[in-house]
Amino acid sequence: MMAKLKVGIYLVFVVMAVGFGTGSGVSAYTIEQWDLAVGSGEREVLPVKQIENAATLAVEIIDGGTNEPTAAMVRLLDETGRLWIPEQAVAITQGGRKYDVEQGQKWGYQYRVGYTSWGKFAVKGRFKIKLPAGVYSLLVRKGREYRGYAEEITLKENQAESRRVVLDRWLNMPKLGWYSGDDHLHYRRSSPAVNDQLMTWVQAEDIHVANILQMDNAKRTYFPQYAFGKAGRYQRGNFILVPGEEGSRSKFLGHMSLLNIQSSIWDPQKNYYLYDDIINETERQGGLPEFDHVNTPEWFKNIMITLSAYRGKVTTSQVTHKLVYGKKSGWKPRNEGWKNYYKWLDLGYRLNLSSGSDSPWATLGMGYTRVYVYTGGPFDVDKWFKNLQRGRSFISQGDFPLFTVNGQLPGSEISVKPGEKIHIEADVYVSPDNRQLTTVELLVEGKVIKQIKQADKDVTKIHISDDLTVKRSIWIVCRSTYSHTSPVYIRVGDEPWWNVETFSRLLADEYKRLDELDNRKRIGGNKNLKFEDESIYKKQRPELLRRAKRARKFYNELEAKFKAARGRD
Repeated sequence: MMAKLKVGIYLVFVVMAVGFGTGSGVSAYTIEQWDLAVGSGEREVLPVKQIENAATLAVEIIDGGTNEPTAAMVRLLDETGRLWIPEQAVAITQGGRKYDVEQGQKWGYQYRVGYTSWGKFAVKGRFKIKLPAGVYSLLVRKGREYRGYAEEITLKENQAESRRVVLDRWLNMPKLGWYSGDDHLHYRRSSPAVNDQLMTWVQAEDIHVANILQMDNAKRTYFPQYAFGKAGRYQRGNFILVPGEEGSRSKFLGHMSLLNIQSSIWDPQKNYYLYDDIINETERQGGLPEFDHVNTPEWFKNIMITLSAYRGKVTTSQVTHKLVYGKKSGWKPRNEGWKNYYKWLDLGYRLNLSSGSDSPWATLGMGYTRVYVYTGGPFDVDKWFKNLQRGRSFISQGDFPLFTVNGQLPGSEISVKPGEKIHIEADVYVSPDNRQLTTVELLVEGKVIKQIKQADKDVTKIHISDDLTVKRSIWIVCRSTYSHTSPVYIRVGDEPWWNVETFSRLLADEYKRLDELDNRKRIGGNKNLKFEDESIYKKQRPELLRRAKRARKFYNELEAKFKAARGRD
């Protein structure tokens, strides 16, 4: 029966839509000013000796809840839009970024690293810098649960100026049992010596679980980790760095991330294109395999998911996608990314959400899309990973949906009888620093059944609920402009939660993907061959075709079950 189909796809949606709070009566800064409008050109760091009659600015950043100095992200711009960086700023080159061209990290070939318009830096709690006289914009933030701070400061020659910036929480998710994470970060950790700097950056973004991934292709690896497993972890209070791996990586078949593994799984001659072997080894090590970029089929075919279905489950997955912001369309929801996620649910798969920034390729930095996982008590990273796999999760860029069905959290599977009524509800906490008003929706099989729009910026909590009479198996999610939950799965009898309206069309698409693999004799394309290897693909292709044959048999059986079930309706 289809009840045996266990599919867990964790998807990472890159959603950028957070505004900025105010400080000292200064008007609010929006996300455009924080992350996008830094201007063009290189950001130079001027030696102090070149600054005549320099002013001095000393800044201390305080957590309003503890009254102690706290790590935070800072932007300090002069009137020309140039970023000024103090000596105390955390080094970022190991993460594939740079503050100026001379500091750029070279690691093999030219990737999109070292964005000069990134325009922010992390500090441990205080910094001091000498500056030319002028007017400066000081912006400070710490993740999604704190109000941001913004102030315009005028400095005169030889003036000494200081600021005590207090960052106050507007929401405390750990007290509610939820802890944030970023499951896709790249940072070179060749030795434990870099951990202190990296941890400061992680705490500045208020990310409790930072998954730091070695990156592989068919020819070599990048962003090495000095150890995997517990030996490679580094913890400071309720914040932890956890090593993992991104590999295999094929534009045709897809990318994978392997979280919380005990050792590197990279062995391209053995299994680079045989993803289910990699999944099996990841699970054998007690790790969490993810399929990456699932909602961007224009970039990655992700045929690996189609191939993995015959195993009886499709494991986890991750998608990088700008859901809210589009340069051409302006600020508005972009729900086409969700459609590619929903199709797997409509086929009866179990798909749970996770999220990560894919830094340094994420132009806006670590944690700008993040996942929250419910552990229900004190911070426990092993329970965090266990519950991420179970789907006790939502992703956020400024909204925080506490969503239940019959009192059960996301990821739950609830068995009901035909005609039974269920209660759906969510309290959605809305950041006062969001750039635009949010819209909260309840969806059944991708269709909105109820919607509430935020009335104004003073509304920081929206309650939404509905009662639904269930006739067949379905999946339900809560979605807002800046968040999305994992589904709750409602099962009636043994019937899967497939969507009877879309199932046949979506299954036909899967057959087409298998046909494409059957006909793909070469990886092809000069761009693909920068990261892949034609000889390895040729060697492993016969085994790939055997897997495709098994997947086709699985889909044939699934189609027969669907037709039989519909014949009984």
